[in-house]
Amino acid sequence: MKERVRLHELIEIEKTVQFQQIYFRKQVVSQSDNKCLVEAHHVAKIGKVEITDVSSEYHNQVVMRLEINGKETTFTEYMSVREFERWIKNFMIPLRELIYAWVKVNNI
Repeated sequence: MKERVRLHELIEIEKTVQFQQIYFRKQVVSQSDNKCLVEAHHVAKIGKVEITDVSSEYHNQVVMRLEINGKETTFTEYMSVREFERWIKNFMIPLRELIYAWVKVNNI
């Protein structure tokens, strides 16, 4: 039962950012070639997203493969699925949510 819940959580995280315009709070560097794919505080177009939980009994690990502005890259984060979900929400904000929050704060 636990694995089904984790799979469902990963799918929800993927849906949050897949095929969206995302505002990045943090600079994103490709781990394969050390090139900056997105500068901090910029918006990027996200394509395909695949998140895999490869945790073992000794450590938590999440692998995210995604397409940023047409370039594919892979990130490995040593954290639980819950921690990864919080990390995504803190550093990768869908542009529509950012605009909605701005409109709400400014009473437009």
